[in-house]
Amino acid sequence: MPFALRTLLLFVLLGLAAFLRARDLSAPFDREFEGFQGGSWAIAARHRLEHGAERVGYFPVLNPNLPPEFQPEQLFSYTNHPLTTHTIDVFVAHTFGLKEWALRLPYLLGSLAIVALVYGLGLRVLGPLGALLAATLAATSPGLAFYGALVNYEDLCIPAMLLTVWAHLRWSEKGRVLDALLFSAMLFVAVSIDWPAAFLAPAFALERFLPRGRLSVLKRLRSSFFTGLASAVAILAAVALHLFLVRLSYEKLGITPPSQAGLGGAWERLQLLAEPFVNGAFGAWLAAQAGHLRALVRIDLALLSIVGVLLCAMPERRCERARVVILPGVLAGGMYLLAFAKHALDQPLFWMYLLPFLCLASGFALTRACALVAPRAFSRRAAGLALALPAATLGVLQWKDLHERFRVGVRTEEIGRALREATPPLTNLYVPTSAGWNMAYAYYAQRLFTSIASRDAALLAPVEALRDLELDPDARQRAGEHVLFLYGKGLSVARSALVLDDRAGPELAREQALLERALRRWAAVEEQRLEHGLRLLWAPPQDYWGEGVRRNALHAAGAEREAALAELAALRAAAPGAKVLYTASKPELCGDHGPLLAGGAAFFFLDPDPTIAPQWISPEAGTAHARQIEALGGGPRAVVLRAEDASFAEALRAALPSLAPFAASRGRLVSALPASVAEPVGSGAR
Repeated sequence: MPFALRTLLLFVLLGLAAFLRARDLSAPFDREFEGFQGGSWAIAARHRLEHGAERVGYFPVLNPNLPPEFQPEQLFSYTNHPLTTHTIDVFVAHTFGLKEWALRLPYLLGSLAIVALVYGLGLRVLGPLGALLAATLAATSPGLAFYGALVNYEDLCIPAMLLTVWAHLRWSEKGRVLDALLFSAMLFVAVSIDWPAAFLAPAFALERFLPRGRLSVLKRLRSSFFTGLASAVAILAAVALHLFLVRLSYEKLGITPPSQAGLGGAWERLQLLAEPFVNGAFGAWLAAQAGHLRALVRIDLALLSIVGVLLCAMPERRCERARVVILPGVLAGGMYLLAFAKHALDQPLFWMYLLPFLCLASGFALTRACALVAPRAFSRRAAGLALALPAATLGVLQWKDLHERFRVGVRTEEIGRALREATPPLTNLYVPTSAGWNMAYAYYAQRLFTSIASRDAALLAPVEALRDLELDPDARQRAGEHVLFLYGKGLSVARSALVLDDRAGPELAREQALLERALRRWAAVEEQRLEHGLRLLWAPPQDYWGEGVRRNALHAAGAEREAALAELAALRAAAPGAKVLYTASKPELCGDHGPLLAGGAAFFFLDPDPTIAPQWISPEAGTAHARQIEALGGGPRAVVLRAEDASFAEALRAALPSLAPFAASRGRLVSALPASVAEPVGSGAR
């Protein structure tokens, strides 16, 4: 194939790849994981530009108002990852401003570099036709195109990994010391961008030990050893640099670094490689990966890549050269998927590290097929070009389906700007991790965002404890205490509560109306993902339990409303000093969050769901709940039950003789509310 034609086709492919990846370059951060990451990195870049490294250090900080003495390991985000992404984002935001297109642009260029490098590697080991086919698949691969401008590590790390593979190929062919140093330097750069590149090291060592020509076992073992040694030096140097920067960042703020700062979870991640095989979860993991394969990779590409990997085992010179490039990438990507097995169950982007090498393997398989069908050079090229067109068309169609599916029903910019109107500056938005909202809302609201890590969707921390997170009490008093709580199950946000300062009439009413309108507009576009409707609760902090429930009880009519108010009055009489509503459906959560309740009276609402886990409403569960409640101490308690199993209530009552008094509503308060508010008032009112 003439050089001019090859160059023209490459630029056509790069243009197609740029079109697919740049279509949403200026779009809001509203595509689930892409929105979460984009919003997170944008917030961190904004804080770095506003406060400087003297205030927030070098690593991403999502909430600069979080006091350093409050769990210092939570001050920085991504200290267990290199600084690459944050540094690039800060530079881009400083140069072009904090805009979506500017933040995405470096990663778009990285994604285009992936296509170009796949073509370059293919040209070295597959020939012009194989390179063209592999680059076509990379340009139109749904996964690479969909995440082609993802503000995260992948689109920066993968090009460095491909360059490392090129350096490995050069070293394996020439065997010079200079090439070994180049290989080690490239691996150092790749690992310094992100850790997944480190999985290439064992893959390179294994590939060097595989049979190759007439090399003896001893020579192959020696080659494998020196490859592993060069890889280890590069990885250790990258880790040492990272740890130095982490400790420097903590020391710059005058904080003693936590013991695991910089490498938190590294050893656990290595142990996880075997976990799916040990705990019996390999079947579920494999089924999830098959789903991601269909969505991001395409079945035809997956089958072709399997054929291409198998062809690498053939004892031919061309097959051995292809193996040097393809096999390490496939093995490294597979190990990475296993190491992040839990995340890979529901986050398909981990396949990105495999996709370029699967494209190379598929290009290899198609090249061999064309050689068998059309032995003459001209007809072989014609067959290859004929295959490239439908492959590109299928990729574009599948990308379009994936693109539209992930964009449906998401309005982060609209809701974020409405929240900005509804809340004053210095507002903190506290959102449990199960809420389904992401950092992009906080980015567009230009408000601080603190995540409450809890798997119990109904768990809300006391306002008194949250106030302690503010650094400047005077500024808080000027701005007003605004805390937005959103909580739900998984991605289904069921209900919400707003706690406002006790300020007079028009201003409070205006903010209430703005936020309620914003949330209801959001609920309208998300209605298919809601399980329990939406409700908005508010009350002054002095009496937020009573006011919040009474406001909702007023939605009922006649005798139902009176019954709800009477039950509320009885509960408040049982614990007149109550300031906190504590909710839990698992006994162990009571103990985990007990410090939040220390020293104050509390209501407990126990609402175990028998449809999820029947064991939660067993007598044993009731006794376990009682023990945790007793251990908290701190004043009178009142308990409201929704459970239908009497044995649970009786076990709880028997184990808590000191409970004063015990109120088992058996759902009576629930029935006082309209059907649109399915959750009981006790679950989340403040």
